[in-house]
Amino acid sequence: MICRVVLGDIAYRGETYTAIREIYHDGVWKLVFIKENERIVMLVY
Repeated sequence: MICRVVLGDIAYRGETYTAIREIYHDGVWKLVFIKENERIVMLVY
């Protein structure tokens, strides 16, 4: 991973998560919701 951008807090399924965009060396980026030890990959582009 070359970059990680915190987008802010969001509500998803009644819980509050931190939305993060991760950008990788191969040009792939992921939208990830994180809360404590839980990590939900929402979108890969």
